[in-house]
Amino acid sequence: MQQRHKEQQQSLLHLQEAVEAHCAEHTAQKTRREVEAKAKEEAKKQRIAEEKEKLEYIQRLWNKMIVKDAILLESAEGS
Repeated sequence: MQQRHKEQQQSLLHLQEAVEAHCAEHTAQKTRREVEAKAKEEAKKQRIAEEKEKLEYIQRLWNKMIVKDAILLESAEGS
């Protein structure tokens, strides 16, 4: 009888360890998914910021060209 009780206790201990291991793995997977999602979001924000900078640079160049063209047009009309 005592042997059977000891075996049941061991089985319960193994079961508890398995449940704890499963919970730990589940938590680790959830954390990994959250970290990956945050990293993707940050990468997306970075790409958007870089594209915005490029567009602003192009807009500044475009504005300079318009000013130069206007100056050239005015000087050509004045001649």
